[in-house]
Amino acid sequence: MNELVIPIGAIIRTLADDGSDDWSAEVGAARKSVPRGIEGYVLEHSDRHGLCYRVWHIEHGVKAWYNHGEVECVDPQDPP
Repeated sequence: MNELVIPIGAIIRTLADDGSDDWSAEVGAARKSVPRGIEGYVLEHSDRHGLCYRVWHIEHGVKAWYNHGEVECVDPQDPP
């Protein structure tokens, strides 16, 4: 496993969209529904096609996937 993986349960903040367009329509719609700069909790990660994270944005009620370069770890704690 990649040592740069942000742990499950960590609080992250979304960064600028990296412009990738290879997401499914459903995932792409969820990504676009959340403004950038919003915090969320890492639910899971995948490294099948490059490291990415599924993030739960509680305030927006949205779960969306982001590439590793599109998030920064704010707090590695477990969610409430």
